[in-house]
Amino acid sequence: MLLIFIRTTIIFAILFLIIRLMGKRQIGEMQPFEFVITLLIAELACIPMADLSTPIGFGIIAILTLFVLHQVLTIGEKSCVFIGRLISSKPSIIIDSNGINYKELKHLNISLNELQENLRIAGYCNFDEIEYALLETNGKFSFLKKQPSEGEKKPPKTPLPVCIVEEGKYKEWELNKLGLDKDYFEKLFKENGAKSLKEVEVATIDSNGKVYFQKKNSKYKVIETGYTGRRPW
Repeated sequence: MLLIFIRTTIIFAILFLIIRLMGKRQIGEMQPFEFVITLLIAELACIPMADLSTPIGFGIIAILTLFVLHQVLTIGEKSCVFIGRLISSKPSIIIDSNGINYKELKHLNISLNELQENLRIAGYCNFDEIEYALLETNGKFSFLKKQPSEGEKKPPKTPLPVCIVEEGKYKEWELNKLGLDKDYFEKLFKENGAKSLKEVEVATIDSNGKVYFQKKNSKYKVIETGYTGRRPW
C-alpha cells in the first residue's frame, strides 16, 4: 500500500508539472494534437500507478517523451505556416456574405441544428444577422455580426425562427406543429428561383413570417411574407 501511495504521488507531481509547462488551456481550447497527447499522458500515468510490476521509470520516460513531442510540435506550428496548417488545419468559413456554406458544413460533419444551437448560444436568432461565421481550429464557433449600413436603422429583435427545409427536404414535424402549408412554400420557392424543392438548401421562418431562403450555389434571400400558418405560432 505504501509503495502504491509513493508511486502515485510521484506520478501526480510529474503530471502536474508537465501540464503546467504545456500551458494554461481548457480542454475546449486545445488543438487536436494537444488533446491526443493529453489522453496518452493520462493513459501512461495509470500503468505504473496500478501495475507494480512496471518500473515507475518507464512511465516517467514515456510521459517526458510525449512532453518533448508536444514542445517540438508547438515550436514547429509557430515557426512554419505549412507545419501549422498540417497539425492544426485552419479556420473554416461556414457563413459568408452569400449565406450558409453547406458544402463546408457537410465536410465538417456539422448539422444545421448544431449550427443554429451555437448561433443562439452566441446571442443571435437568424442567419441573416451574421456577416461571417467560422469554426476555429480548436472546435469553437466565432460569429461576426452584420453591421447596419450608413443611415439604416437598427433592426428590431426578431422572434426565434424554425427550420422548415434542410438540404432539399421538408422538416415534416415542424410544418405539422406550426400548421404550415407545403403548397404555399412550393410556390414561394419557385417565385424565388428554385425549380424544385431539391434546389433549396435551407429555409427557415419566424413568427412574423420572415423567411430565410437559400438555394444551392446561390446567395441567400430574406423574404418578408407575413405568413404565419393556419393556427397560432
